Amino acid sequence: MSESYKIPIFPESQQLGQANWQNWKAKILAIVRVRKLYGYFVGTITRPVDSSPGAPAATVEAVRAAQAVWDDQDQLAATIIITNIIDLASSGLNIDEGRTACQIWTQLTALREKRDQLTVMNAEDYLKACKWQTGTDIHSHIAELRRRLRVARDVGSTLSDEPRSGAGH
Repeated sequence: MSESYKIPIFPESQQLGQANWQNWKAKILAIVRVRKLYGYFVGTITRPVDSSPGAPAATVEAVRAAQAVWDDQDQLAATIIITNIIDLASSGLNIDEGRTACQIWTQLTALREKRDQLTVMNAEDYLKACKWQTGTDIHSHIAELRRRLRVARDVGSTLSDEPRSGAGH
């Protein structure tokens, strides 16, 4: 098997779950760009069309060979997505046979990039509920705050970790 067919599979902690869309998406896009598969994701590399009837046999064979290469590369791109999702059954994706990488990516992006206001509010409330307890490790508390902030941002929050002006500083 050639190097280009090795499927990168993230550790489960880095696979797509409920709250890591932005980080996961950045990693997946980096991989497909390096492997020259990005066009399959966004539909700019399309499957070669069949030859016209009566085309010379050499042309027909060349088109079939190009289609076979496209099919392999598109399947590779789709597999990179599918194998890096923690719970495919509850992902909401339709991955029926014959769906292209572009169709899967478009559906996944549409599902994940919805900015549901209630989800954002819940994530921000979860962040705000993280209170430091006297006598506990402040570094662990800060790490937890940052983790919760990442969760909030991944669902669409615009909160930042910059101190607010007028907050008594």
